[in-house]
Amino acid sequence: IKMRWAPDESTFTALITAYGEEGRLDDAFAIWDNMVEIGIKPNLISYNSMLRVLGRNDPLRAFDFWEKKMKGNVKEDHRTFDILIGASMVKKQRDHYPLGEE
Repeated sequence: IKMRWAPDESTFTALITAYGEEGRLDDAFAIWDNMVEIGIKPNLISYNSMLRVLGRNDPLRAFDFWEKKMKGNVKEDHRTFDILIGASMVKKQRDHYPLGEE
C-alpha cells in the first residue's frame, strides 16, 4: 500500500499530546525521539506541547526539558512561559499536598 501523505510535526505533536494526556510520558518521548530520528524538526508548537505534557505530569522534568532541549533550539513565546508557570504551580501543590496523605 502506498501512502499518499507523510506524517509531519503536526501529526507527531498530536500523538505526543494524546499520550501525555494519558500520563504515558515514555510513549510521548518515544514519539518525540522518532520524529527527530526521521528528520522532522520540532516546531514551537511541538516543543510547547511536550512541555505542557511534562508540566502536568512531572514538573521537574518539564524544567529539565526546557533547559536542555528548548533553549537555543526554538524561540520561546508567552505560551512557553505560561506552561512553565503552570508547572511550577503543580510542583508547589504536590509539595504542599503529597499524594496519599490527608
